[in-house]
Amino acid sequence: MAYRAAAARRADGAEHGASRIKRAYLRDPVRLRNGGDGAYSFFLAGIVIGLLTYKPQLGVLIPVALLVAGYWRTIFGAAVSTLLFALASWLAFGSEPWLVFIAQAYVGGEILENGWVDWEKMVSVYVAARVLGLSSNSAWICQGAAALIALGAVVATWWRAGDFTACV
Repeated sequence: MAYRAAAARRADGAEHGASRIKRAYLRDPVRLRNGGDGAYSFFLAGIVIGLLTYKPQLGVLIPVALLVAGYWRTIFGAAVSTLLFALASWLAFGSEPWLVFIAQAYVGGEILENGWVDWEKMVSVYVAARVLGLSSNSAWICQGAAALIALGAVVATWWRAGDFTACV
């Protein structure tokens, strides 16, 4: 609503010169500094998103949303921060943690399938299905179905969402 009112004032010519620039700078200094298109804001958002890679399950569908919506600057910011985050980890700890992580990636699945952790400590569709008595294979099918539904919801939402530039 306020955005439309500001646009109407601009169309009427009610704001002129320095006062208009001053008001715009006070409202959104990052957008003004970057030529009014908010490029820097989108890049910074990508950097913050990239920091979620320390625990990727927190934002596994964020890249899908950004791709569907076409937020290339945000994707670039996320890629840059992810690579810098990984580089910092490698410089600090070397290759060993990365190799161990890759070598033991299957352990999480084994823990789930064998029930080595109490079910109430694990929150997922897979665990809910196992608690209800389904087999491991059936539970994985339920988990996959839930993931596909979530993926479809993200794509449908961001495909129709339109332009969020006014929100930045």
